Amino acid sequence: MSVLMELKGKYNEVLQRHNKGAKYLDDMSVSLEEKEKWSGEFKDILRSMDELVKAIEEQGYKVTDDEILNGFGVEK
Repeated sequence: MSVLMELKGKYNEVLQRHNKGAKYLDDMSVSLEEKEKWSGEFKDILRSMDELVKAIEEQGYKVTDDEILNGFGVEK
């Protein structure tokens, strides 16, 4: 597997965590206190996403806004 494909796969995994975390943090039934417990973890997820986008672009691939929001398609 190429480095680029590996990075894209890792990004997709972190994006899934981001989406689950965002849904949790947006849930009005979850207390503010509980949300605050997870805010640091969510910041780490955002940092990881940013680092992975930079690493992917360092491989010569231009990441689109759609890919940042929705992830990378499976390449064959």
